[in-house]
Amino acid sequence: MTEKQLQNGSIRIEDDWIITPDPDGGSQFDTGVCGVALLRAGELLKDETYLAAGRRAAGWAAKEKCCSNFNYNAFSVSLLARAGMKEAALEKFRVGVAPGQAKNGRWVDPHNARTVYHIIILRALADLGRSPEVDAIAQPAIRALLDEFDAMGITVEALPELQTLSKQYPDDTRLKKAVRDMASVIVSKCSDGTRFKMGAQPHQLAAVVEVVE
Repeated sequence: MTEKQLQNGSIRIEDDWIITPDPDGGSQFDTGVCGVALLRAGELLKDETYLAAGRRAAGWAAKEKCCSNFNYNAFSVSLLARAGMKEAALEKFRVGVAPGQAKNGRWVDPHNARTVYHIIILRALADLGRSPEVDAIAQPAIRALLDEFDAMGITVEALPELQTLSKQYPDDTRLKKAVRDMASVIVSKCSDGTRFKMGAQPHQLAAVVEVVE
């Protein structure tokens, strides 16, 4: 991908580093993940340097145009929401996420219809918090995921996202059950019957603690 972008002149490199945003929108993914990490680190460690860096990332995301990949835009929604830029997050949601939802609650293109990307979008919807506008997209998206779980069992680890959504939609008994089922699946992966092992990513294991409590 980088070689193609170099050939058509759409990126610049200095000292072996790409210094321009991905023209296809992928920098919203990277900036979203790193920006949220910086803001969380700054909050936990009370470090203004990290907070300032996270806010700079959010400022960049707010100005970046939405792209054709809905989950890339969703990363920016999460970052902007975390940074307290609610109106910018909602605008990104309105333009770059909501229009792509199909009647079945999934997203229209084959890429974002995959469960792993569906979860990224659900995370952004949870980060936005509840409102009639967000509910209209989030609730069908949740139902689509739960329908998959009912038909196929737990197909992806997304415990932190489901926990947040379950708190926001406390009357959704199917969602509560999915949280418990997913926690059980994660725990079961951590033992082969003879020894304990790390059977899931650390943030998924940390989320299990809250379910147990």
